[in-house]
Amino acid sequence: MRGMFGPARHIPARGSARWLHHADRAMQIIPAAAAGLLTVMALVPAACPDVRPTSALPSPLHGEALAWDEARGRLALFGGREPGGWLAGTWEWDGRVWRQAIDARASPPARAGHTLAFDPDRKRVVLYGGMTSPPPSSLCDTWEYDGTTWREISTGPCSGQRSRNASLVFDTRRRHLLLLDGPAIGGDQMRAGRLWAWQHEQWRLIDANGPRRTGFSQAAFDDRRGVLVVPVLFGGPDAGVWEWNGTAWNHVGAHGPAVRQTYALAWDSRRQRVLLRGGQGGTHGPYLADQWTWSGTEWTESLPTRTVPAGRGGATLVDDRARARLLYFGGYNDQQLGDFWSLQDDVWTRLGSR
Repeated sequence: MRGMFGPARHIPARGSARWLHHADRAMQIIPAAAAGLLTVMALVPAACPDVRPTSALPSPLHGEALAWDEARGRLALFGGREPGGWLAGTWEWDGRVWRQAIDARASPPARAGHTLAFDPDRKRVVLYGGMTSPPPSSLCDTWEYDGTTWREISTGPCSGQRSRNASLVFDTRRRHLLLLDGPAIGGDQMRAGRLWAWQHEQWRLIDANGPRRTGFSQAAFDDRRGVLVVPVLFGGPDAGVWEWNGTAWNHVGAHGPAVRQTYALAWDSRRQRVLLRGGQGGTHGPYLADQWTWSGTEWTESLPTRTVPAGRGGATLVDDRARARLLYFGGYNDQQLGDFWSLQDDVWTRLGSR
């Protein structure tokens, strides 16, 4: 699932006037404003992580990535950025409390803007790409996490800046991971998205003519219909919903959510629909708190009852199918957010906040 490292141009920070800007400039304009609450782990010889129980949530981060580990029934969070620096910490949530791996030796290097997904066949959380600093650079490595140890399994595909903010999902129909290039940055805006499959322990390019992911569009896999779903909602020639059926892209120009960027997206196994929530309405627009479901032919706005999370961009939405609920973490509006929610039977429940 998506770890998003900011496209938005108007997001004030804790301790800086412009913490988040274009992804290709972010590392140059984010000052170190405070000591980090998490420890950046150094690369040292492998060992099992020393896991400490705690009820505290991870600090409000930017560019972290999360995935639900179905084999172990836990939510995994890795990396991110806070004013004090780039992080390589691993956090887990077991349904009751967060646990921080305080000695995760042989962890991936510190980063933000990477992506995580769970591979149910190999029972591993898989990490790809992102960015780090100093010096500012894109990462093209692939790692897997078995609940005790991180292991690097591949380098590449290397797409430069497009290795940041990529989307990684598991194709339950064809039984492999799919990786969609990150959004184009700067002069590369009109370049088509590329789609890769993890097969035989390596990445294989399966299509080079996918949608242009303007507005940091996200991807989710529709288990019921066996297609990859990519809503492009920031306008442009590829606006609309795109679906990959294993052999070709289908462009559906469906009416639905208003123009936006940095929304959250996930497959909802209970509803058997793709669910989209929030985002920022345009480059300088309001932060949104609406949510929509995609059936394969049309969008339907969903109206939850009671309290709902505040409008935001850059949050992460994850499907916890064992408990028939969605989990919603972080993001930003006029500040960086560290709250944690669940959505079950159209009711939002706040699980905690930092």
